[in-house]
Amino acid sequence: MGMVQECKFIYKGFEVEVQPNGEERYLAKVLNDTIKPCEHEVNRSTEDEVLMAVKDVIDQYYLECKKYIPLEVSVTSRVYWFLGVVGLIWVAFIGLYYYFNVPIDVKSAVGTSSFLVSYSTFFNNFSAPLVALVSFFALLWTIFQQQKTHNVSLEELRLTRLEVEMTRSEMARATEAHKGQEKALKEQVQQARIATDAQAKVADAQLKSAAIQQFESTFYSLFEIHNNKLDSLRETKFFRSRIVNKDDAEVCNIQVLHNELLSDTEASSYFRTLYQLLKFIAKNYPSNDSRDFSVELLSQTVSSEEKAYTSLVRSTLTNDVLLALAINCYVGSKENHSFRNYFLLTERYSLLEHLDMDKRISYYSAKRHHMALPNIYEAIIKNYSPIAFDKSESLARLLSKINQQWNDVGSVYSSAIQRSDEVNGSVFCEIRKVNSLS
Repeated sequence: MGMVQECKFIYKGFEVEVQPNGEERYLAKVLNDTIKPCEHEVNRSTEDEVLMAVKDVIDQYYLECKKYIPLEVSVTSRVYWFLGVVGLIWVAFIGLYYYFNVPIDVKSAVGTSSFLVSYSTFFNNFSAPLVALVSFFALLWTIFQQQKTHNVSLEELRLTRLEVEMTRSEMARATEAHKGQEKALKEQVQQARIATDAQAKVADAQLKSAAIQQFESTFYSLFEIHNNKLDSLRETKFFRSRIVNKDDAEVCNIQVLHNELLSDTEASSYFRTLYQLLKFIAKNYPSNDSRDFSVELLSQTVSSEEKAYTSLVRSTLTNDVLLALAINCYVGSKENHSFRNYFLLTERYSLLEHLDMDKRISYYSAKRHHMALPNIYEAIIKNYSPIAFDKSESLARLLSKINQQWNDVGSVYSSAIQRSDEVNGSVFCEIRKVNSLS
């Protein structure tokens, strides 16, 4: 509702001026000739509320300023004076009438009973109509007063209803205001939540960044130690005599080479360093909040972010080092072996992906008397699962050859095929399942 224009009205004999006095503010002036001007400010949002508030102010000012108003004779007092005057006139009229119209002889007989009878008759005949007239006026006055009282009661009832309606309107506006405040509060809460979430995300990102920085700092320190150990590995007796010589790798039993590797102090030291490096990555990568290093964790799929660090380590490992790693860890295919975690780390990070596997995997009986024992490459594909090789192309070529000659009794792979000594879930186990179904 817009602002009301300046207006004037009379209330209880007072002249009232209401005019705008700024946004949602009204100045009410109460004026009267017998008192000093009164001013009061009221703040309301609707015209009805302004007028009601102004009337309340006038009532209050009327009570405060009534002492300045000259005394007025009420209507009731005037009626009483009128009746008194009429009574005096009537008494005077009776006295004058008696004095001027009653004969002397009658006056002398005032004390007689006959005079009193005649005079009382006259008085009764004269006063009865007058008393009846006065009674009639009194009855009319009583009705008028009752009607006035009834009108006052109706006016009070109307004002009460108006006040109730205004109260309802005020409550409705208050309810709407509360709804608006509730909506604004919800928006503030939502904005606070969004801000809190944003701050939490920023804090979480900062924590992750700090954790990654701390992780990388330790990782690169261990990686540097690993690289130094890797250089010394290539100079060990085991590495030069067994790994570099590819013929030994193809004809020797893997368990024999594993025992020789463990007996070589320098070679064992390198693989322990590599194990600690891989263990650090798996256990301390920021996504592993619990710092878990259980078999269940190592059997789970690794994230590409975590694998990026092990890929960096794998890039420093030549084919000879990968072959030595496969020899070192293959015994971990047994669940309760001490090398179990090392074996799972090798598979988890697919460290054998670039190992050259396109090799002869069995002995020739005409050349080797210990043909019943598998060589290195046969033991590798019978112990490691396909996860350890990921997308190895050389392994794919070897498997293709084995599949092509699976039913050829005289093939170089027949000895390996006849021995069902592969670990469940290994590469060779998968090959056997495929060919048994075909």
